[in-house]
Amino acid sequence: MTTTFAAGSYDIGAGTVTCSGSFYSICNNGTSLTFGAGSYAIAGGIYNGGGATLGIGAGSSANSFTIGAGSAGYAINVSGSTTTTLGNMSSGTFQAVGNISTGGGSNFTLSAAPAHDLEGTFSLAGSATLGAGTYTVAGNFTLGGSGGGGTVTGNAVTIIT
Repeated sequence: MTTTFAAGSYDIGAGTVTCSGSFYSICNNGTSLTFGAGSYAIAGGIYNGGGATLGIGAGSSANSFTIGAGSAGYAINVSGSTTTTLGNMSSGTFQAVGNISTGGGSNFTLSAAPAHDLEGTFSLAGSATLGAGTYTVAGNFTLGGSGGGGTVTGNAVTIIT
């Protein structure tokens, strides 16, 4: 099943239905879900699991993301065998309050932004592509944790913890 939303401004409240043991604003489990370019205020985090594909912010360099944490503390939680892409923010912003975690076997892309501001742990266990920009992480930054063995690539990336 594939679900696609057009470009726009999205203000998504906290989730009220359990998803992988937590409540998330966006729960994608085993489907293909795509959101067009836009401005995203996501109150309760993002979960992508079950071999799903999730793309948010395709087709623009002006995407903006403000992501809060789901009930388990994750702004973004990606399990194995998934593909998750947050689109280009070259003239936009990225802010997350909550942890970002990727599981082994996942493929995660956090595209370019002048600044990526994260208040939480940034733990990458699968393969990840980090877009250009400064990453300010008010928490731990972990590569390959929990037995993950993926690769991390990036160009013009600065990480400040």
